[in-house]
Amino acid sequence: LADGSEQDFDALMAVNAKGVFLCMKHEVRCIRETGGGAIVNVSSVSRLRTTKAQGLYGTSKAAVTYMTKATAAEVGKQRIRVNEIAPALLMSDMVRQYFEQPEAVPLAGVIARLALDHVGSPEDGARAALFLCSDAASYITGGDARRGPQTPPSVRTPRPSPGRCRRSHPPLAQPCLRTRSRHLRGSTASRNSPDGPGPAPPRRRA
Repeated sequence: LADGSEQDFDALMAVNAKGVFLCMKHEVRCIRETGGGAIVNVSSVSRLRTTKAQGLYGTSKAAVTYMTKATAAEVGKQRIRVNEIAPALLMSDMVRQYFEQPEAVPLAGVIARLALDHVGSPEDGARAALFLCSDAASYITGGDARRGPQTPPSVRTPRPSPGRCRRSHPPLAQPCLRTRSRHLRGSTASRNSPDGPGPAPPRRRA
């Protein structure tokens, strides 16, 4: 990245990031008019795995991942799902040309580090995208085909911290989690006692 030029950065971001932004901008408008649908972007495993000479490329693909999750959170209520596929090594024409160069890393060494014994094909990526577009993935949004679906952070339901009540609930209508757990433990011990159920523990006032 330190040796990259500003022209290289602008070119990569214009295609990989700005191109995805413009596509989604108009896709959302069209899908909204039809009552719902699905969008699948193409990112890359390079957005998470740092490799030499991949700094600019990985940065542009990381932008795709963020836009995918942000858009999924924004348009989910409009029945629009947005996901991405983040493929590793697919033997496209561009990748094949790279490995044919004398200075390229040996392909056998790359395959040795893979979980499978071969590289993928563009058709493998297309099948993942087809699944995310299908009704079989109707409850998946904001995820990717590499790590699995996940709910966008902005739409996750906040969870109360242990031992502390939410102020929005009356003290008796929503007892503290710590008080409730003690009450349940006491009740269980009393029911299992050979002497029969004992007296209920006093209710703690807020």
